[in-house]
Amino acid sequence: MDGPDPILNKHYRGLMDVSGVWLIFGSWRVWVVANQLALEPLLFNMLNVRYYLGYMGPNVTPAPSLKKIASLDLDVYESEHVWPRAFFTDGLVTYEHETEFIDLLKKSDGTPFAGIPKEELNNQTELAKLAGTSMPPSNRKTTPATDYVFTNNTTSFKINAAGPGVIVLTEAYVPEDFQVRLNGKRTNYFRVNSAFKGLFVQDAGSYVVSYAYWPRYLTLSLWLAGAGVAAFLGWVSLLLKAESYK
Repeated sequence: MDGPDPILNKHYRGLMDVSGVWLIFGSWRVWVVANQLALEPLLFNMLNVRYYLGYMGPNVTPAPSLKKIASLDLDVYESEHVWPRAFFTDGLVTYEHETEFIDLLKKSDGTPFAGIPKEELNNQTELAKLAGTSMPPSNRKTTPATDYVFTNNTTSFKINAAGPGVIVLTEAYVPEDFQVRLNGKRTNYFRVNSAFKGLFVQDAGSYVVSYAYWPRYLTLSLWLAGAGVAAFLGWVSLLLKAESYK
């Protein structure tokens, strides 16, 4: 559910630290035991974990939130309440610390919502007007995305918004390292649900969302690399001219 230390996402690691799961080797490998699935199913539903494998045996008691769908080399279980990978919601709530987000998750009814860190509201004035509740609204509207297209460094999908709200993508948030387009126009994204990406939409309608991985210093690096190649070719050209005069 994560990666080795050099590519560890600090926001995702922070979420895991406060969630109560056991991090094997103290860093990246997440270990989950059966009683955690029974007590904390909403965390794993939010993380898009649909299928679970368990050992076969006569005394195995599955978590009540899971449905057994097959017995092969291992027993296979499915969560019927997993959140979509991407979704629109007008159920917005703010929190300050990751422990508060976990508490919101535990107390919710299981329907997806957008938890927005208060620090993210500083540059989202329109969003701040909608995200003033302390708990996700019970009458919130949620719509899953469709028509996903994945490449090595892009994720795109289509989604319908019922009104003002947030489009959440459960892929790791890294500031300024992605370019996001909403119906072809560049827009900004922010951190939502502790470790993931969100963008604000002001109106109801149909949207095409596209995220492309483009690290913040990649353009500068390409220009520097191009300048280095040009300088090298110029140097080689001068050497060849010098040799021709001998």
